[in-house]
Amino acid sequence: MANYQISSKAEADLDGIWFYTAEKWSFEQAERYLASIRSEIEKIAQNPESGRSYAHVLENCRAYKVKSHYIFYEIISDDHVEILRILHERMDMENRLTE
Repeated sequence: MANYQISSKAEADLDGIWFYTAEKWSFEQAERYLASIRSEIEKIAQNPESGRSYAHVLENCRAYKVKSHYIFYEIISDDHVEILRILHERMDMENRLTE
């Protein structure tokens, strides 16, 4: 079974996504949306090569789209990935990844 860790920046991203979604739509929608993101993180951990390379911005970085967000991650080893950021598709992703 593959393992993953979520960086502090990615945790902050998840918090922001939850609060925005709850405020804009509802608590229930925020819970569903975060559950879908977490489910995709589990899938990434099981199949790390599934995301496309984002190495042109950050070495060893891969990206996987889920609804309106991209999950950025790095393959640490054959059975471990680190979730770096979770960013909305309209954000300046390149700058946020390198800050």
